[in-house]
Amino acid sequence: MASNNLFIAILAIVVTLSLQGDNNNVVQAQLTTNFYSTSCPNLLSTVRSTVKSAVDSQPRTGASILRLFFHDCFVNGCDGSILLDDTSSFTGEQNANPNRNSARGFNVIDNIKTAVEAACPGVVSCADILAIAARDSVVLLGGPNWNVKVGRRDARTASQAAANSNIPAPTSSLSQLISSFSAVGLSTRDMVALSGAHTIGQSRCTNFRTRVYNETNINAAFATLRQRSCPRAAGSGDGNLAPLDVNSANFFDNSYFKNLVAQRGLLHSDQELFNGGSTDSIVTGYSNNPASFSSDFTAAMIKMGDISPLTDALMAIRPRTRKRVEAVRRAADGSAFEKCEECGVMIAIALFDMHECGGEKRREVKRFKCVSSGKKIDDDISKPSFEDEPRSPFVFFLEDFRKSYDGNMVEASRICFTVWKNMSGEDQRPFIARAVKVDLAHNRKLKEEVQSIMYKIDDEADSKAVGKFDKSYECYDHEEEEEYGSSDHFEKEFWEDDTLLKY
Repeated sequence: MASNNLFIAILAIVVTLSLQGDNNNVVQAQLTTNFYSTSCPNLLSTVRSTVKSAVDSQPRTGASILRLFFHDCFVNGCDGSILLDDTSSFTGEQNANPNRNSARGFNVIDNIKTAVEAACPGVVSCADILAIAARDSVVLLGGPNWNVKVGRRDARTASQAAANSNIPAPTSSLSQLISSFSAVGLSTRDMVALSGAHTIGQSRCTNFRTRVYNETNINAAFATLRQRSCPRAAGSGDGNLAPLDVNSANFFDNSYFKNLVAQRGLLHSDQELFNGGSTDSIVTGYSNNPASFSSDFTAAMIKMGDISPLTDALMAIRPRTRKRVEAVRRAADGSAFEKCEECGVMIAIALFDMHECGGEKRREVKRFKCVSSGKKIDDDISKPSFEDEPRSPFVFFLEDFRKSYDGNMVEASRICFTVWKNMSGEDQRPFIARAVKVDLAHNRKLKEEVQSIMYKIDDEADSKAVGKFDKSYECYDHEEEEEYGSSDHFEKEFWEDDTLLKY
């Protein structure tokens, strides 16, 4: 009965996620402002110190970091995926149209990560570092302060396609802007407030050329000023920069909205906020009341930071962080699945190393090196069946789900990845308990086998028995007995094994 109830709940989640479609990034997870208060007490000061050095050296850097955070959150949530570099086998988001030749500040995040790793190795995620750095950038440029919620995991995947489709373009209309922000759970007022971030930073000529030469809702003197550094011919001076806020490009204030009222918005999407539409009154309000803008901006930043962060109950034990900004192994097409060359079956990358198709495994997983279903080392030492093999909580969840799922197994795996990511710690606990139980039983069985062989070794040290002992002893964990939850065997091979915890 309990199993039936569980899968009814899972199916309900699947239906909900299906209805949300690509917008499942509006699902919120639990973040807190004190997640690292014990594990990394000097985190905030470490981040702020590095950001301050960068902003003091080049004020524009603050705007660049804030933009990185915005572009990160709009693509599958605030998970640090924008920080993943492209490799020969991995395509990230950095070369998507909204980011190519314009996304900056990666070196600052790298420097912060290095400093944080020195203080708190393997604790703080890159996604959280980016969220904190964005806040510090605003504050250091004279803007409002807010408490940043943290506790995110780092993404190990990215989506260039989602970056191209989800991030609003500088040519967006008002309706397109409202739709883009609504898709991630942000209101029209949130959208206008967050657009106020354009009070700092610069933009390239290619983004505002059409506006300053062809549009009519623009101050004539302002258009002439911008034309001086942006030639009419496409391809000429495309990278020339102009401040988004003509009054105070290096100071975070409400002058951006004053510029809109005066028809001095640099980008088409900027002026759309004040062009006889539904947001005119909000812009007017912010231009006259800087406190109102600051209050709404901080609330919207907190709300944006809650967009689908990767987080679950396991983080409290072993947060998933990247030591540095790097991509992880993926299929050649950038997907999370890879086709087995031997049998042609599509296998989840997370489980690919354990896939068998009649031939040998692609790579023996370390802790399974002495376990193989239905085989014997010799007449006296039997290897356990697959049901006895240690495996991650997610694999238990996947196995149970497949028993009650009649559809395609690849689709079942896709569904399970999505459901598992959004399950609460309470729902995951039974599978964690099963993983613990099987692992304990596995170690206990190995110990019994070692002891049974030792009893058979007589004073002449029979060579055959000694050989059996050596083979079984190689598999057994010889560390001093201790509580399972704190064993090095469990931590190093379970929580930190990317193969077992890819999702």
